[in-house]
Amino acid sequence: MVYVIRNPARQTITIDTEGSSYDTALIVFRGDCASTPIACDDDGGTGTASRVVLTDAEPGTYYIVVDGWSK
Repeated sequence: MVYVIRNPARQTITIDTEGSSYDTALIVFRGDCASTPIACDDDGGTGTASRVVLTDAEPGTYYIVVDGWSK
């Protein structure tokens, strides 16, 4: 699943998967999906939830990829 957010002003953005019923991973891109990831996380939230904090995020378009992990 890919989510797109448009950040209108410099600010801190927190992205998490708290409450998810499965083990998640997050990958964040800025500008377009073909760019280099600017952040990623696996299990940085509670339990198997993922969490990314973009401190002082620049204005622009962000792509958030939510993936799952299974044994």
